[in-house]
Amino acid sequence: GVPARTSTFNPSSTPTTIPYAQNRKVMTVPSISIPSPSGRDGREDTLIGLAVSASARLTRARDSELVPAIVETLTDIAGALGIEGCQLVEFTEAGLAADVYASTGTAENSDPGVVLEDWLSEPLARGEVVAIESAKDLPGEAVWARELAQRTGACSILGVPAAPNGSIICALVLHSYQTARQWPQSLVIRLRLVTDIFSAALHARC
Repeated sequence: GVPARTSTFNPSSTPTTIPYAQNRKVMTVPSISIPSPSGRDGREDTLIGLAVSASARLTRARDSELVPAIVETLTDIAGALGIEGCQLVEFTEAGLAADVYASTGTAENSDPGVVLEDWLSEPLARGEVVAIESAKDLPGEAVWARELAQRTGACSILGVPAAPNGSIICALVLHSYQTARQWPQSLVIRLRLVTDIFSAALHARC
């Protein structure tokens, strides 16, 4: 696919921002109502609090503050779930990846992120969840991810698009390259809510 721009935020430097229209739409945040499936992980429950804080943070953010607010929320999600990184992919109306917002790692843990190959971006743009728990789950065309898995020993990727409501605005992509991860449905349910909050924020800035 066409490479998308990636935005991260370093608090010690001038934030990288993407220009927005001056007259923003009012952000309508999805109501926070999360089912409670059995057998859930305690870390998944943490996402409930993150969804609430993300809603408040993104609602307050002005145009110039939106990218740092998104990156901060992505970093919180990665930390809460104990994964290496988390990205938010924003799609155009044609279903192409336009921008990628990434969580920030540490100097000791350089995060390679996820390259949006077609096998990943195209299903997400159609509103489909993509769940890869190990390298054996990768499709043949996942060249970059397979090569990375050979170097790191693991490759778990979860892509969760915003709930379909016309065109898909964005998708959340989680990844773990050091430890294989399982992606239970209970986690997908919670991440869908967080992704919908991101979607509302991106839609409001248009």
